[in-house]
Amino acid sequence: MLLTALAYQLLIFAGGVAALASSTGAMTNKFADIAMDRFQWYLIWNNLDVLVKAYLPLALAFAVVIHPVVKYYLRNKPRVTRWAIIWRTLALSAVITSFFTLRLVHTRPWLLAGLHSDHWYFRVRDAIPLSFQSFLSILFLQAAPVLALFSLLVHYGQAALRHYLPHWPQGARLATSTMGVTGLSLVAWAVPAWHYRVHEQARTDKRPNILILASDSLRADRLSCNGYDKPTSPNIDALAAKSVNFRKCFTPIASTVESLTSMMSSQYPHTHGLQHMFPNREQVTKVNEKSPALARVLRDQGYDTAVMGDWCAGVFDVMPMGFEKVQATTFDNFKVYMSQAVYLAHPVMPLYYDNPLGYFLFPKLECSAFFVTPEVVTERVVDRLAVQSRSQKPFFWTVFYSCTHIPYTTQEKFSAPFTDPNYQGPHRHQFQFNVDQWIGSVDMANKWRAMPPEDVAQINGLYDGCVRKFDDCVRQVLDQLKATGQLENTIILITGDHGDDLFEPNTTFGHGLSFNGGDQNSNIPAIFYVPELKDQPATVAKVVRSIDFAPTLLDLAGMGPDPRMEGTSLMPYLKDPKADLGLTFFGETSYLFCKRYIPGETPRGYDKPMDSTTQIDENFDCHFVLKDEYQNLVLETKERVIRTERWKLVFTPGQRYDIVRLYDLPNDPHCERDVKFHYPEVFAALKEHLWKWMRDKKESRIQEIFPHGEPVSLPPA
Repeated sequence: MLLTALAYQLLIFAGGVAALASSTGAMTNKFADIAMDRFQWYLIWNNLDVLVKAYLPLALAFAVVIHPVVKYYLRNKPRVTRWAIIWRTLALSAVITSFFTLRLVHTRPWLLAGLHSDHWYFRVRDAIPLSFQSFLSILFLQAAPVLALFSLLVHYGQAALRHYLPHWPQGARLATSTMGVTGLSLVAWAVPAWHYRVHEQARTDKRPNILILASDSLRADRLSCNGYDKPTSPNIDALAAKSVNFRKCFTPIASTVESLTSMMSSQYPHTHGLQHMFPNREQVTKVNEKSPALARVLRDQGYDTAVMGDWCAGVFDVMPMGFEKVQATTFDNFKVYMSQAVYLAHPVMPLYYDNPLGYFLFPKLECSAFFVTPEVVTERVVDRLAVQSRSQKPFFWTVFYSCTHIPYTTQEKFSAPFTDPNYQGPHRHQFQFNVDQWIGSVDMANKWRAMPPEDVAQINGLYDGCVRKFDDCVRQVLDQLKATGQLENTIILITGDHGDDLFEPNTTFGHGLSFNGGDQNSNIPAIFYVPELKDQPATVAKVVRSIDFAPTLLDLAGMGPDPRMEGTSLMPYLKDPKADLGLTFFGETSYLFCKRYIPGETPRGYDKPMDSTTQIDENFDCHFVLKDEYQNLVLETKERVIRTERWKLVFTPGQRYDIVRLYDLPNDPHCERDVKFHYPEVFAALKEHLWKWMRDKKESRIQEIFPHGEPVSLPPA
C-alpha cells in the first residue's frame, strides 16, 4: 500500500518535472539560458528537494489514511490479491487529491485568480444550485476533515490499545480511544483561549499606531476621491472623507526600489545613492548603514516595526531600513525566481504554502510572487492586528501590495464593472505583457504606440479593477482595526510608490521613463487619516512630496525628524489646509527600459536591453545588478524635472543637444505643447533652479523661484 501511494506521487512528480522542462524551453531571453547553463544543478537540487520534502511525506500520509479504509473494505474477502489493494489505493489517492484540491479552492479562492468565467471549472460549478453547493461545502469541505481525522485517531488509538492491552474487550478499547481523542481535542482548543484571556491587558502606552497601506503603481488620479469618474475606491473614499487628502503628491523617482527608499529615508535619490532599480551590494549597504530611516527612529522609541507585503515589497528584504520584522518576498533574487518556477510546476505545492509547516520545509515559498498574493498579505495583516491588540507597544507597519502592478490581474468581480464584456482581444483577463520582449528589447514603446484603441480601453479597465481590488484589501484591514478597537488610535496613510503611464498622449506604457507626457507616473495618493482630525477633513491642492511623509509621521508621533532627512513636515497643512509651505517637486527618471519618444526631438538613450545591461551577481545572493560599464550612462541619460502648481520644466539629454521643455499644466495636463518661447521669464527661472538642484543638490521653494509670486498662465488662444 505504501509502495502504491509512493508510485502515485512519483507519477505526479514526473509530470511536474516535464512541465518545468517544457516551460523553460519555451523561454527565449538570456536569463533562461543562464538558468540552464550556470544553474542547472540548482534546478535539479530544487526538484529533488520537492520530491523528498513534499511528495514522500504525502505518500506516507496517504498510506496512513488509506490503510484503515482499505483494510475495512476488504475485511470479509476470503482472498485478497495485490491488485485489489493497488487499485483501491490508487482510487482513494485520487479521491484524497481531488478533495484537498477542492478544499484549497474553497479556502483560498484566489488560487483561481488566473481563471475566468469561461473556464470549464466555473461552468461546472455554476450548473450546481447554490443551496446544494453550500450543503456540499459544509458537509465535505468543513465537517468531513474533522470527522475523518477524528476517526483515524480513534482507529489507531484502538490499534495501540489492542497491542498493549490485548485482554481488554473491543467496546472498552473503542470507548477509551474515543474519550482520549475527545479530551485531547478539548485541551487543544482550551489552552490557547485560556492563554489569551489570562494575558490580555489594557494598553497603557497611548502613543498612536502608524499604518501605511500602499499598492505598487497606484496612480492618484485613478481614485474616485481624487475626481476619477469611475467608482474604483469606495472604501478609500470613505476614509478620505475623514482625512486630509493631498492630491498633488509626487515621488522623486517613479521606480519601486528608489521610490520606497526615498519615502522611508526622506532623502532624494542622489543623496541616498539608489538612482536605478538594479543596485549593487555597495549601493545597498550604503543605504542600510548611512541613510536615515523612519522605522529605525520609531523602533528606537519602542514601536513595533514590521513590513508585510508580497513580491513588490521585496525591496525591504534587501534593505530593511530599520524595520524589525520583514515578511515579504526576496527582491530580484534569481535563485528565488528559479525555485518559484520549480514550485509552480509541481501541483502538490499549494498544499504547503501559507502555513507554518510549508514555510519551514520550503522557506522560499514565503518569497514567491505566485503563492504570496494580496489576499495572503491581507490575511497576515488581519491576523497580526488581532495579536497586536493585546500588545503594550504601539506599532508602525508598512503593508505594500502588488494589486495594481502589471499585468493588472485580478478577480473578475473587481474588473468586470470597468471592462467591456464584448471585448474579444488578447487582453481579456490581463495585460498580455511579454516578459521576454520587455527584457530583451528597447523598442517596445514603438510597438505599443500602435496598440488599437479597444485594447487601450481594456487595459485601462483592467487597471481600474486592480485599484478596486486594493480598495477591498484596505476595507478588510480597516474592518479589523475597528473590530479590535485600534482604529481610533491609528494614523493611516494611503499611498503608492509611483504610478503608470497607460497610453496617454505622448506616452505608451511604463513608469520612471519620462516626464514628457503628464504626471501620471509620478503623482501618487497621499491620504492622511489622523484620528483627532477626523472631524476636520480637507483636500490640499498644494505640491507635496513622498520625502515629506517621514517628517510628518514623526511629527504626528511627537518626535523630531532625523537631521539628515531632506523632506518637510506637512503638519501645517494638517492643521490648516489653506497654509502654504511653498514646496516644489524635483524629480529624476530611473533605469531606461524603452527608448524615449519626444516628437521632433532625438533623446539620448542606450541600445542595450535589460538582459544585456544587467548581470546576476552570485556574490550578492544572485540579485540582478547593473553592469559597471552602464552605471554612468544611466545617470547621464536621466530626465530631470522641476514642477510647481502651474508649471513644469523637463530636461532631457539629447543626442545632438539638450532638450528642455516648459509645460503650462492648467492648459496642457498631458504636456503636449512646449511653451518656453511664450513664457521666457518662467522658463529662465525654473531652468536656473533645476540646474541648481542638479548641481548643488539643493531644492528651492516657490518664493525663491518666483519672488513676486508664481506667474499665472493664460488660456490658449
